[in-house]
Amino acid sequence: FYGVLLDSRGRARIFEVTITAAVTVRDQVTNRVLYDNQDYVFRGEFEFTDDPRTFFNEEDPAVQRLARSFAESLVSTLINGFGVNDEP
Repeated sequence: FYGVLLDSRGRARIFEVTITAAVTVRDQVTNRVLYDNQDYVFRGEFEFTDDPRTFFNEEDPAVQRLARSFAESLVSTLINGFGVNDEP
């Protein structure tokens, strides 16, 4: 991740996180590949507080927000059929 927006003191306030994952979704009965993308890329921006006393209190919620956003992006990709194998 890296800072994409700096505050007046030059400290990063908003960070961009990039996750690259190998994703394969299979039919559990037939073992047929329904979706396969070995280079699935997710990017998200996350804002951190400028109060150093609360910075570490935000770590777990930030990771949870990141995980939720990643999952939402992947599910959206699957629901919209991008790259889904329609062959029987």
